[in-house]
Amino acid sequence: MKKICVIVILLVCSVNLSSQIPNNYYSSANNKSGSTLKTALSSCIVNHTELSYISLWTAFLTTDVHNDIIWDMYSDSSAYKPGGSKQGASYSGELDSYNREHSFPKSWFNDATPMYTDLHHIVPTDGYINGRRSNYPYGETSNPTYKSLKGFSKLGPCNKDIGYSGTVFEPNDIYKGDFARIYFYMLTCYENQISNWSSPMLGGNKYPGFSTWALNMLLRWAKEDPVSQKEIDRNNAVYKIQGNRNPYVDYEGLEQYVWGDLKNVSVDLNNYTSPYGDIPGSTLSSPVFSVSSGQVDSATNVILTGPNGATIYYSFDNGETWSSGTPPITFVITESTTILAYATDGTAKSSTTSVSYTVGNNSNISSSLYEKVISNDQLVSGKKYIISVPTRTVCMAERENNDFKTVTTSFDGQYIDVSQMGGVCTLKLEETSNGWALKSTSTGQYLAWESGNSLTTNSTSSSKNACWNISANFESTAITNAANSQRKLQYNAANNVQCFRCYTSSQTAIQLYVQVNSDNDNPVSDTIVAAPTLSYPSEKPTPNSEFTLSCATEGATIYYSFNGREYVSGNSPCSFTIDNIGSYNIKAYSVLNSHKSDVCDWDIDIYPSAPSFSLAGGTYPTGMTISITASEEVNIYYTLDGTTPSEDSFGYTDAIVLQPGTTTITAIAERDGFESDEVTATYIITDEDDITSDVLYKKITSKDELVSGSKYLIVYETDNITMGDIAGTGTNTYFNSCVANISGNIIEEVNTDATIVTLAGKMDEWILIISNGYMACQRDANYIQVQNEIDNSAQWTITFDESGNALIKSNYSGQNDRWIQYNSASNSLRFSTYKGTQKDIQLYKEIKTEPTGIANNAIISAKTNHIYFDLQGRRVYKPTKGFYIVNGKKVFIK
Repeated sequence: MKKICVIVILLVCSVNLSSQIPNNYYSSANNKSGSTLKTALSSCIVNHTELSYISLWTAFLTTDVHNDIIWDMYSDSSAYKPGGSKQGASYSGELDSYNREHSFPKSWFNDATPMYTDLHHIVPTDGYINGRRSNYPYGETSNPTYKSLKGFSKLGPCNKDIGYSGTVFEPNDIYKGDFARIYFYMLTCYENQISNWSSPMLGGNKYPGFSTWALNMLLRWAKEDPVSQKEIDRNNAVYKIQGNRNPYVDYEGLEQYVWGDLKNVSVDLNNYTSPYGDIPGSTLSSPVFSVSSGQVDSATNVILTGPNGATIYYSFDNGETWSSGTPPITFVITESTTILAYATDGTAKSSTTSVSYTVGNNSNISSSLYEKVISNDQLVSGKKYIISVPTRTVCMAERENNDFKTVTTSFDGQYIDVSQMGGVCTLKLEETSNGWALKSTSTGQYLAWESGNSLTTNSTSSSKNACWNISANFESTAITNAANSQRKLQYNAANNVQCFRCYTSSQTAIQLYVQVNSDNDNPVSDTIVAAPTLSYPSEKPTPNSEFTLSCATEGATIYYSFNGREYVSGNSPCSFTIDNIGSYNIKAYSVLNSHKSDVCDWDIDIYPSAPSFSLAGGTYPTGMTISITASEEVNIYYTLDGTTPSEDSFGYTDAIVLQPGTTTITAIAERDGFESDEVTATYIITDEDDITSDVLYKKITSKDELVSGSKYLIVYETDNITMGDIAGTGTNTYFNSCVANISGNIIEEVNTDATIVTLAGKMDEWILIISNGYMACQRDANYIQVQNEIDNSAQWTITFDESGNALIKSNYSGQNDRWIQYNSASNSLRFSTYKGTQKDIQLYKEIKTEPTGIANNAIISAKTNHIYFDLQGRRVYKPTKGFYIVNGKKVFIK
């Protein structure tokens, strides 16, 4: 048996640029052109679900979030968390908040519906930049009066060659096509209304609908910035929410058949080809071996690559047995062998290719395989490199007619094979005192910048113009000219350009790839990089739970991705959070010195946070209500008998009124089928009409005597005063005083005007419950309030000093230097919150004593150690002669 080691390396496949157009969605628009086509398209898309304005925030979570960050088309500096504190917040500058931008200003259509909430033209943007844009038309300005950070967006007088003389807002080049297609959509969808709209960009008619200068500019923008995957994904997401599509995203260049050069040509939507360029063919190419047939050294690494997304089948025994894997696949050749391979993708199958290797001492192996440069450690003088644009699947070609054009690549994420690509510009890296020099291996010329956007060549690297500063990471490679740090080697993807030049503004980023096996430098060394591990705090993680990726290989960098999005990197260990409820697929791998581990894959569900009760379980008086709250927008279900809730249980809408007796509430939070952990609390509600014992109040001096559910009086002993009823208006309220009837640290007969306080909660988070709400310290003033909801202003800390005085301090931020005291001034005589300037108070706790046995219909004398009720169940504090209820017995007071 052949001793051949096979290492399978998994790579994330590039995204397939495909829309999800329902069958026959645009059938009524087929074979039409010009204004007739526009009207037919309007009938296809005009009927859709009208959203509420507030629901746009929720919609953005699926239409405009990338790597858990709001996708802001007005700024590349913002990094807003969706739904975070900066959502819709006020702003005084950039990066303060993001809001809902009507890219087609709402004032142009007088805030009318359904345009006002049409998600196709409403996008999240930086609030300050949005405000600076105001309702100015889009345009181009070379002399901006305002530029956003890094000059990403601009505002200023319109360039004369555009044909408009007013102020315009210029979005970045990479989004100009996006906004052009949004405007094409708006004038198509609402063509029966646009005649009444007002804007410098509009023509005041149904067709063409645009002013001449705006139409010419937008057609050019759409051509120079073709449909991107971002637009396709957003169009699909909006369709799921709103129920209609943007045809100019579904069919790139369709605007040419409505307004452009093809407006007199009937469009064939069934066999559509973009007028901006042919769509690459779908023939499945054969796998490619990095080393051609011939003599190789023992332990030579051979990498097998294939079409993106395909499965590779390979055989070492002339096809008798086959193995399979996802490219790239690395073989370590230890003895002479022949390998067969073919690729499959769905029902498509490539032709079979083969190589034969003879193991010998040949050290001059030439490789056609190039590996992605992800760190500056891979920049080595003398090695060969190519420049690629992975998002466009092109490489830089040799210079021709004073331009560096493109060659289409067989891009495979981590690797590019150039064996079947003619004209690729191969560059040898040389280190100089001014930076790196990039020398063409075919012409011997050095890449250089001279002026403007030019990318040219020099015969030497002696000048700074032919030297470059290079910074590489997983996402891209920045190659900046040493003579002008503002000039960066980038790719212009505009259809009429499509070449590599030096730009100051944002064009398409590039990526360096280094030759595999160049100078016998194998991509897989003896060092094995450990795959990352993922840890998180619980079996049911909730939003904002912290996830940690770690790698056992010291110094490794971890790359990770959510749901197939672009990878982000961090040093091991690296932590991240997932903000939203739902299912996520996390992929991650480790890299050290360009060596890569296997890709790990986890399916993670994020569950709602468990709900919480407004009061902890315990014993409480009648009339208590329990509120259930949750941290996220969820449904809450609960039961009242301790059983596990489900969607068939009570749905929480309002506070729960607890009835006398014992009630066990169990609750869960649920959204989209994801259920939180259960929370349970048991409440004992006493019916004060059921008298089983006598009651008195006794002074307490220790926190150990603070019990949730017990009753207390707030007292100022020096003046024999207890806290009475509430007085004042609005939030300027306080508690009156009344006689306490204190005798030897005991109050046997409670004043009818006294306020009885029930404690709830726990140490340092006490709630003070009275008959009509919760005592609160809402503001920094000498008042105390009663409110119906429990928040931080209704939480208190209770301690005792050495003299036995009770210190009841507010927990509310900004008011935690206030506590309840008694103001004994003759014009005050009140209990309220003060900053230690008034009299200290004491707490008396309810003590129940065994009653004296009383027979039914007994005739007794009035005694202070009994509690009396009249025959209607109302408490009587000073009984006179007559019938009463004592301890559940009917008695007569003589």
